Amino acid sequence: MSSTSRVALAFLLGLIASSVFWYQSARHGWFQIGSPSSTGEWTVDDQQRIATQLPAGMESYVQAATPGPEHLRLAELVGTFDAHVLFTDRPGHDPDRLQGHAVNTMVAGGLYLQTRYTGRFFDQDFDGVGLLGFDRAAGRYATTWVDSMGSYLVAFKDTGGSTPERIEFTTEVVDPVAGHLESRRRLISVQGPDSWRLQEWLVSPEAPEQDEKVLDVQFARR
Repeated sequence: MSSTSRVALAFLLGLIASSVFWYQSARHGWFQIGSPSSTGEWTVDDQQRIATQLPAGMESYVQAATPGPEHLRLAELVGTFDAHVLFTDRPGHDPDRLQGHAVNTMVAGGLYLQTRYTGRFFDQDFDGVGLLGFDRAAGRYATTWVDSMGSYLVAFKDTGGSTPERIEFTTEVVDPVAGHLESRRRLISVQGPDSWRLQEWLVSPEAPEQDEKVLDVQFARR
């Protein structure tokens, strides 16, 4: 079979598969699923409506993607916060005092709290974005962080003992200066809808009691 014939056959098979898919979609009413609320955002009502239209066995998937009580607690932190930062890149030394502000919004249909932080990092502008959510299927929190000081994306792992008021994570990152892997732990303390705190330590594997705090950010609602 020539290359031209093979291309034509592949195109024909793709066309048939596409036709079957759209026929089955129309037959089972799947077209009606993709209709979000008038605001353009998926709501809990939207997700519950979808659950009644999905094929059998998919209800648990929709339930895992529906905001729960942990997400509602995170939503209390939506708004603008002033940030007072204590930072050190030299454990054991007095930290530097920095300031900035954070704007929190709920994204991904109310499943993640997005924090957009801006401020000054010594003599230059600093911009960072974090996501914090709760994985209902796994039963644990998840968070990521990126910022303008590096090309890395930091993904943190829930330690397993987190609560809505005290969310604990660990991670491993490559030190861009020394070039080696280092362990860190992060604690997010939710003190109320108007106040929350983020702390981070450099972990000492040999002696956990000697962990060095490298970051302490207190957020207060503006």
